[in-house]
Amino acid sequence: MPSTDPNLIREAAAQFQPRRRPRFQNLQPCRDVIVELREKGASCEAIAELLTRYGVKTSRTMVNEFVHILCQPKGGRRRKSLLNPVTSAATPPPITLPIVANKTLPAAPEPIASAPAKTRGPHIAKVELLKPGEQYD
Repeated sequence: MPSTDPNLIREAAAQFQPRRRPRFQNLQPCRDVIVELREKGASCEAIAELLTRYGVKTSRTMVNEFVHILCQPKGGRRRKSLLNPVTSAATPPPITLPIVANKTLPAAPEPIASAPAKTRGPHIAKVELLKPGEQYD
């Protein structure tokens, strides 16, 4: 039975490194070819088939993800919090406008009675059934 010394286990855990391969390791040597084929309009499926025929182990999904990463800007994705920074709790002072005496603002224009009021939402056609024997012009 193996020893269960906690110190040995801690040492083994400290030296542990995952065996994960770098992502797209097999597609990196073909990068220029993939870019050239995409510029010519080749689909990711066609590129994957071509690469597989020449011994590169890949799939349409892997090529698609690789192409997607190639097209992203160097900065990568930005988080929403970086785009819209949170403002501090202190609120700016209110803006005051000077009061002008003896000036009246023009009244808001009145809606024209002949124009129908615009409504929001879906617009559904009003269908009227024709009477038997009647034709639509």
